[in-house]
Amino acid sequence: MVDMIGIWFWRKYASRPLHIFGGGGFIMGWIGTLLLFVLFIMRVMGKISLVNSIWPLIAIFLILVGIQLFVSGLLADILVKNHFGISKKTYYEIEKQRKAALKQETYQQ
Repeated sequence: MVDMIGIWFWRKYASRPLHIFGGGGFIMGWIGTLLLFVLFIMRVMGKISLVNSIWPLIAIFLILVGIQLFVSGLLADILVKNHFGISKKTYYEIEKQRKAALKQETYQQ
């Protein structure tokens, strides 16, 4: 079952890594931004003190990790597009070869 999930994941995101890394980065960045905004509002209202709190560090950490994930996905996407552009290969080359082999078998019979 784990192998099937791995194959599904690889087929879905191998040619477009920005979708997975960018999505994760976007979600983490927004969670960090919302957390920072809530902390700012609560601090302005006088509800909490941020002197000995770890929450501002966690919010900044989430924003930075989100930016890093997005940039990593962007770089990986550029590399994948460059690889497939130079080699003139598609991601589904194995499937094309398999279909060609099946056609050849039917012609031989």
